[in-house]
Amino acid sequence: MPKMPGDRRKTHNSTQTLNNLNCHWDYYEHDSVNIAVFKDRLEVWSPGGLYGGLTIEQIKNKMVSRRRNEEIADMFHEVRFVEKWAGELA
Repeated sequence: MPKMPGDRRKTHNSTQTLNNLNCHWDYYEHDSVNIAVFKDRLEVWSPGGLYGGLTIEQIKNKMVSRRRNEEIADMFHEVRFVEKWAGELA
């Protein structure tokens, strides 16, 4: 991630979080996404579980990602709304 002042970094991270939400959201769930903004954090709750048998352990240890919405994810990556896939993270 490029170096930037604290407030810009927070905005950048928030934008990345919301872009990620769109790539992984289960659009078949008839529920809404909840976003809570606090002074020190942004919390996002999305209905549905992890996609394709993915576990938290795999995400943490193996940097594995499975895309629920491949076309949206590919488009976001192409226009640089998504910086990196999980396998590309350092």
